[in-house]
Amino acid sequence: MDYCRPVAIRNFIDAKRSGRSFALPLILFLTLAGLFHARLSSGAGPADCADCKNAGRFVRLQSPLGLPQGAKVRFSHPLDLKPEQWVAILSSIRVQSESGFPPFFTAKSAAAPAFDSGEIAYLGAALSESFAQAQPEKWATFYLSRSRSPEVTEVVTGAWFVGGTRLHLLLANYRLEVTMPNILDRLRKDPLFVNVPPVYALVPGKHQTLEEKRGQLGRILKSEVQDLSIDYNSALTDQPDAPRFATPDAPASPTVSPVEERLRTLQRLKDDGLITEKEYQEKRKEILKDL
Repeated sequence: MDYCRPVAIRNFIDAKRSGRSFALPLILFLTLAGLFHARLSSGAGPADCADCKNAGRFVRLQSPLGLPQGAKVRFSHPLDLKPEQWVAILSSIRVQSESGFPPFFTAKSAAAPAFDSGEIAYLGAALSESFAQAQPEKWATFYLSRSRSPEVTEVVTGAWFVGGTRLHLLLANYRLEVTMPNILDRLRKDPLFVNVPPVYALVPGKHQTLEEKRGQLGRILKSEVQDLSIDYNSALTDQPDAPRFATPDAPASPTVSPVEERLRTLQRLKDDGLITEKEYQEKRKEILKDL
């Protein structure tokens, strides 16, 4: 706001000398413009950002914006998941695009992976680093962008947080095509800002549920922001080769070799009646060859 003061004072002096009647409205306009600029500049900054030097994408720890005065939200943070475990979770997320004019969409596409391989690799490393140092009052917002043309930037934005034993993905904008620099700036400051109604839908898979936003979150998030809840313990346990991990409420499990994990999985399949004794013995011999 300081840069506006000399201009306002100079206009005031010139107006006094010339007797112009529009000096006061002009001063008010410039002052309000300065305040507006300062308000935008004071938004959530990238203080806890895993890749802030890259303006095209980031994962940033920040407190939820828009909470009522004195209100607090506490998450089950920090969380210790390795990058490869995040990759497994990210690879399981699906979206379905919708065509037509909202709310009367005329067609839906088949469900497809929400993130491409480059985005999964980046988010896997960045989220692992961020959640390892996340405090209970902050969630991890993210911003992904790529250029479609010199005039068009495609953007994906949202946030992640952990509540108890469930991991939540808040998806605010998906493959949104943006042409205005001020909208891009707004999305960088607040990745949960929704500019237009969504033309996509998250498709829950195994161990995933679409949640209704309740409590404090329901008061600060727009209805267009989708909340995908993931039972990450079960999701990762279902993958035989996934490394063991620590949860906020339980100690870390002892290290288990891949062969031992495969044998345990095979035994569980036999006990559940999903494979025959013959199939069990044949597969067991194959696994033991890897020792």
